[in-house]
Amino acid sequence: MKKINILILTLVSIFLLTACGESYESIYNDYSSKLQKEYENAQKELDDDVAANMNINDLANSCTEKVNKLAEISTEGTEKMAALLQKRPTTASDYMKWGQKLYADYMSYGTKLEGTYMKGATNSISDIIGKFSSAFGN
Repeated sequence: MKKINILILTLVSIFLLTACGESYESIYNDYSSKLQKEYENAQKELDDDVAANMNINDLANSCTEKVNKLAEISTEGTEKMAALLQKRPTTASDYMKWGQKLYADYMSYGTKLEGTYMKGATNSISDIIGKFSSAFGN
């Protein structure tokens, strides 16, 4: 009788967990999509900043704001996964797997934005050096 009760409780738990529809994968898919959309908008804006020859400090601030927004999205997704872990403590390895995957997406997009910043900063420094050299006849 005790084994039957445990089996019934287990089946009910599985049913309830499945019925709620939330999983690490669904959270990852949702927040990975949000990261991608935010990255695409941020990349376009940063490309526009670079094309406008924004000064190096303003360009750095623009890039930092954009990367911070990505970090907020990643953190929010990870927090949602952590809340799910509290409901289902037996799935810690799944939490780590999907959390790391979301973090890898954030790092990939953030690195791409920083690469765009570096190109713009390099161009800005080259312009400054060129102007400096021209001013002194070099």
